[in-house]
Amino acid sequence: MEHPITEATTGVDLVKEQIYVAAGRPLSFKQEDLKQEGFAIEARICAEDPITYKPSPGVIRACRHPQGPFMRVDSYAYPGYEVPIYYDPMIAKVITWGETREEAINRMQRALTEFVLTGIKTNIVLHKTILDHPKFRDGSYTTQFIEKNFEVLEPQLFKQIDDPVFLIAAAITAYNDRKSKDIRQLNLVSNWKRIGRKLVLRA
Repeated sequence: MEHPITEATTGVDLVKEQIYVAAGRPLSFKQEDLKQEGFAIEARICAEDPITYKPSPGVIRACRHPQGPFMRVDSYAYPGYEVPIYYDPMIAKVITWGETREEAINRMQRALTEFVLTGIKTNIVLHKTILDHPKFRDGSYTTQFIEKNFEVLEPQLFKQIDDPVFLIAAAITAYNDRKSKDIRQLNLVSNWKRIGRKLVLRA
C-alpha cells in the first residue's frame, strides 16, 4: 500500500516515524493506538502518453496543483521544469480522502480536473477516464481492468484537448479583454490561468 494512503486514513506520518526509528528513537505510537477512518485514493501523475504509456519528456509550460480540504499533492513539478529522459516519469501524487469510497473518488475527480499541466503529455486524462468507468465505481475491477476495457477507454482518451488549443483560447480571451489594446502586449500565461480548463470561444 502506498504510504500516503495509510497516512490519510490513520493520521500517522510514516516517513517521519521511519526517520525517528533510523535515529534510534522508538515509535511514537503502539499498534493498538492505530485506527483507520474513511477511504483514500491515490493517482500517480506521470509524464507519459496516456495511450501508449511511453514517457513524455520535455519542458513544463504551465503548472497549477489542485488545492482543497481532504486533498494532498506531492510533486516537484513547476513551470519551466524540464522532465528528463533518465528517470521514472512520475512527477506527482494526488491523494484524496473521504468518509466513503464514493466521496474519495469524487474528490479525486475534482482534483484531477483542476490539475493544470501543459507542455508535456500526462496520464491525468487516463485517471479521470478510469474513475468514471462503472466497473471502477462499483469496485468490480481487477488488475486486468485496462487490458479488458481499453476499447471502451480509448475513445474517451482521444477527447483530450491539445495544449495549442488552450493557448489559442487564452489568446482569444486576452484579445477580448478590453484592457488589452495591443496584441503584442497580451499575457497569454496569465489569461490561460484565468480561464483554466473552462473554455469560452467567441467569434
